[in-house]
Amino acid sequence: MSDPSEAKPGWVRILRVNLRLVSGFLALFFGWICWQMAAAGPEWWGFWIPAALCFLGGVLQLIGALFEVFGLIGSLFRWNHLRRKGVAPRADHQPAQKDLRDGGMIR
Repeated sequence: MSDPSEAKPGWVRILRVNLRLVSGFLALFFGWICWQMAAAGPEWWGFWIPAALCFLGGVLQLIGALFEVFGLIGSLFRWNHLRRKGVAPRADHQPAQKDLRDGGMIR
């Protein structure tokens, strides 16, 4: 890969974002199920705790996925900005003995 600005994001990062989104929505769904069980009657009061924890975990997973998407898009914008700002890299010339002597690097 010679130019990272034209590269597509890696499949690992995309998979990580998708898995975070799926796990966040699954946690919210499970929290909703626990919430419905807890609302069924006072004898099911114990389901409030896992419902609250699932809601909290699901929301945090979704927020983490959003931050990861923003980071991915931001890195692509930074690469494009650096590519537009700079010039293409090129090799420097090999220094001659005279250049090294004038620079005080050899005697």
